[in-house]
Amino acid sequence: MRKLCFTAVLLWCVLTFPLRALAYTPADAAEMQTVSQEQMKEAAEAFLHESLEAAVVEGRYELECVHLPRPMEIPLGAVSFQVQTSGGLRFWGNTSVEITPVVDGVPSRTIRCHYRIHLYDNIVVAARPLQPETPLTAADVRLEEREIGTKGKRFFTRIDEVLGKVTARPVTIGRALERSMIKSKVVLQPGTLVTLVASVNGVEVKMEGTTLQPGREGEIIRVRNNSSRRIIRAKVIDATTVEVV
Repeated sequence: MRKLCFTAVLLWCVLTFPLRALAYTPADAAEMQTVSQEQMKEAAEAFLHESLEAAVVEGRYELECVHLPRPMEIPLGAVSFQVQTSGGLRFWGNTSVEITPVVDGVPSRTIRCHYRIHLYDNIVVAARPLQPETPLTAADVRLEEREIGTKGKRFFTRIDEVLGKVTARPVTIGRALERSMIKSKVVLQPGTLVTLVASVNGVEVKMEGTTLQPGREGEIIRVRNNSSRRIIRAKVIDATTVEVV
């Protein structure tokens, strides 16, 4: 009896599946449509352009397509695309763009494209080799377009931002000037007479002091109060004034 049942099932499989295969006709293929790689790329890049404009990205950018999935088959019908990023826009490394074709309101499977967003801006670079403590003039620097990625805030985008300042270390020709490489020039030397400014109960008090170390604008240095002979810490305001901190 078991042998008979097994034989019957086997016979059903042999007869049924070939019949289904034979029943498939080109008409079935006509009920499907293809999402091409060009359509994927168009949807992804339209979304990225819109997102970058909404983010008010400064400078110029370029989109580089790193990976596109193979064309995919979806049912016939009116097609739209739901597009979003996985992890947001990235200006260093890959940005993953998820695309979901929607046919007559019904979502299909989601596919992923990968892009690199190259962000460029005009930044200040060295026009010649610069030694430490070099006072910067217009002849020492120039503007060049460079890819800045996520590091845009490290660089200067205007030449006047660095004029009159000095280099903190050696800089080779063509090197982009980062903010950590530039500092204010020394405006106070040890032994300089300065005005000490302090706020006491909301009242501004001024005294005479003597600097005990060199100082740049914004730096905290040691200053001796010439009246009390006390040594205090003060912030350099300019070449003649320091503020008690």
